[in-house]
Amino acid sequence: MTLRFIAPVLIVLALALPAKAQEVSVVLVTDILSDRLHYPVVISEGRGYRVRCESQSDEETIIAALGFLIPSSQIVDPTEQSIVDAAPAENPLLCPSSENYPITVFAANTSQGLIHYLQFKADIGSEAAHDRIYIPGCAALVEALNLDLANATSGDPTLFFAGRIHEIACRPGSAPIETAPQTFAAWCTKGDLTPEEEATMRAILNGTPGGPGALGNAVACRQAQDFLTAVTSRNLDNSGAQSLAPLATLSHLNSLSLAGNQISDVSPLAGLTALQFLDLSNNRIENVAALATLVNLTSLNLGGNAIGDLRPISSLPLLQQLSLPGNVPDTIAPLQFLTQLTELDLARNELTSDDIGVLIGLSQLTLLDLSNNEIDDFSALANFGSEVEFKLSGNPASTGGPTDFITFCVQLRDEPTQTGATIRAMIEVTGQSTCSGAATALNSSNALTITGKTLSELGPLATLSHLTSLNLADNTITDVSALAALTQIITLDLSNNAITDVRPLAALERLTTLSMAGNPVTFGDYLSACILRNEPETLSEAHRAEIGALLTVSQAQTCKSSESRLKTMSTINLRDRGLSTLDYIRVAESATNVLLDNNPVGEVSSLRFLQRLQFLDASNTGLDDDDSLLNLRALRNLDISSNPIQELWALRNMSELQSVNFRDTQIRDIRVLDELPNLQNATMWNAPVVMNSMLTYCLVHRFQIGMLGDARRTVDAIMAVAEGAGQSSQNCRGVNDWARSVTSLNLNAKQITNVTPIAGMPELTSLLLYNNNIRDVQPMRNLRKLKTLNLGKNQLSSIPIVFSQDLENLYVTENQIVNPSAVTRYSKLKSLNLRKNRLTVTSGISGLPQLTFLDLRDNRIAQVNQVTPVLGKNPYIKGNPVCGMQNTILLLVQPCQREPQFIVNSNLFDPNLVIRRELLQPVPIIITPSNP
Repeated sequence: MTLRFIAPVLIVLALALPAKAQEVSVVLVTDILSDRLHYPVVISEGRGYRVRCESQSDEETIIAALGFLIPSSQIVDPTEQSIVDAAPAENPLLCPSSENYPITVFAANTSQGLIHYLQFKADIGSEAAHDRIYIPGCAALVEALNLDLANATSGDPTLFFAGRIHEIACRPGSAPIETAPQTFAAWCTKGDLTPEEEATMRAILNGTPGGPGALGNAVACRQAQDFLTAVTSRNLDNSGAQSLAPLATLSHLNSLSLAGNQISDVSPLAGLTALQFLDLSNNRIENVAALATLVNLTSLNLGGNAIGDLRPISSLPLLQQLSLPGNVPDTIAPLQFLTQLTELDLARNELTSDDIGVLIGLSQLTLLDLSNNEIDDFSALANFGSEVEFKLSGNPASTGGPTDFITFCVQLRDEPTQTGATIRAMIEVTGQSTCSGAATALNSSNALTITGKTLSELGPLATLSHLTSLNLADNTITDVSALAALTQIITLDLSNNAITDVRPLAALERLTTLSMAGNPVTFGDYLSACILRNEPETLSEAHRAEIGALLTVSQAQTCKSSESRLKTMSTINLRDRGLSTLDYIRVAESATNVLLDNNPVGEVSSLRFLQRLQFLDASNTGLDDDDSLLNLRALRNLDISSNPIQELWALRNMSELQSVNFRDTQIRDIRVLDELPNLQNATMWNAPVVMNSMLTYCLVHRFQIGMLGDARRTVDAIMAVAEGAGQSSQNCRGVNDWARSVTSLNLNAKQITNVTPIAGMPELTSLLLYNNNIRDVQPMRNLRKLKTLNLGKNQLSSIPIVFSQDLENLYVTENQIVNPSAVTRYSKLKSLNLRKNRLTVTSGISGLPQLTFLDLRDNRIAQVNQVTPVLGKNPYIKGNPVCGMQNTILLLVQPCQREPQFIVNSNLFDPNLVIRRELLQPVPIIITPSNP
């Protein structure tokens, strides 16, 4: 509790204490007002004190503290004269201090030493205070009353209780209340220092002749006292000092620094009235009431504490420098009375704009620090003169910037900064000399010209939001962001500066005339280019066309709104606009559909910035390189038709692609289509696709089957066989792997004319192509592992040529072969069926060393000399003209009459085919037609 006085300066009266009572006694008084039988009454100085507490144990503690080991057994009636004279009802209850019964303690430094005074409440639970004060007679009573003398309120209350001061005595022999030593030497030799007092004593002694070692040495302590008496300044910063009680004896000091310790109680300093400088920063101080007596202070530092009530400081009339950063003042209003202040530091105090108005009367200020508070408006400081230096950083108002010219001017006019230079230039062009006069002039005109002043900071101009015309040519401006606030501007001249970024000007929606000549502006983004689209010699014609197209597409009237719309539009339709660049389309960052068809852009790499792009029509755009498609990873639909593009490998990054159109392009290799897991459609008409593997045939079959031409039936047949082998026609990679590993293939009776797709099946050993329309087998000549080849019933005119060295069975019946001589290349041939061809000769057959079956029936052989060379092969020659000659030689009779024996074996080959077997003599198996 803070003792409040009528006058700002405490007047201490020397009052004689009452004489001590001869002896204290305790009696039990009959209780006639409650249900208890009796209660103790202490009689001291002839005055009675009721001991009626909240518990019996509290009462026993009080009685024992007064020195009575055994409670009195004397019971008296309250009407007895001794009790009536003691008047216990006029005195307070003698009970321990508690929440319901708080006792206020005052500590007064008097000529008789430190004296403690107690003020009781009228009763337990009462708010009213007793009208008398009391002096406790012994230490035990203080303890029993639950009092903390260390936290007593500093001050002498006797002025207000003259004639009403009483001592509550204890029995003789009770330990008295110790009072603080009155000299430094006494403190130095005190044998029972608390740890806090000892820490302070050592800090004070440090620097004296005897140092901390003097503690406890009477001679050294007196020498230290003499030394300290001779000095008027002590610096105990960061010394570990805690209790300031020992300092109370150094009342002659005029400078004392105690920063950075753990001090919480400053009441011992109340008597150091000679102090002019006091630093208590960075401690734990909450109450500074004791400092009210230090009326000679000129400099006081209380920063970094937790002081809430500043009223005690307001009574320091000579104070010139006050530092209070980092506290929690309830209000700074008391500071308005410190009219001699020249420097005031109120940083970090959570002050608001409403708080600082009280400072305006401090006319002597030269420095005011209000940094790092919650101030959002500095207009209250506008009436301070220019001689005042402000520190205002870290406030909402300074973070967001001033909102009016006067505030700008007050804060920054005299600063040696670019902002200060701008403010001074603005004042100069108005012809005024004060902030208020310049503000009036600037606000009364819609046009402003400040040229050739080397301005670079435009912040102060942002306060002139009414301007319609502004000329800032020939300065050193680099940043125009402050001009965004001038939303009424129609004409703006910024020529011959150092501006690179014009995007802030997009906020000037009324701007119609802009001069930017002589600036190194950049216009790589849409907004900048749009702003500069009408500036001569800035954008190329191609870029103007692109900006114009995007502006039209956005259907916006201003560049800023156009940019905003383009950023959110899902479809960007730029088709048929004659565009040759796409440098600014990246602004359409949300676009999912882009239509660019019929624009000669040549490449579309700028689209990589459109991370959401799913549909792209880039047909007839002159696209000649797929590199510009590389990063379009989200595409689902792509049209690059009618372009000279030759490669598709960039598509492998488009895992989401569902449809692609590359018709009328120069694309030859389509294998990448197999790497697109979600691809459903591919249009490739008139593209020179090279089909050189089953993979490419499968892809064409899957997506553009009409492009297979006469190979379609072949691929149809192969795909059917592949599916029968468990391969999906949708998995071309799987079909290709199967085709490259399969060893046997039956494509009989499939109306095949083109065998080129079969070339992609290099492991084939058995190939059945019976009953098709094949004329040319040259495309499959590289089947080097064939052992059995059936090309019967086709349209061959010569022996089929394949590069297999292992061919054992060749079936070419029912073709149009005339000369069989080419069979000589098949040295391992065992079975050869040439029935129903147009043979007239047997050239080459006789040279087949392993041939064991030879069928030459139904040909046109008429010369015996064509038969005799092959008789050793047991040929069948029935149906040839040579067998119808009347003079047929005996050697030809059997070959002309015999026929092969056949049995059907549908498990090995097609059910329409049969297996030939000689009944009497085993011969190699050969595939033959079911009807001879």
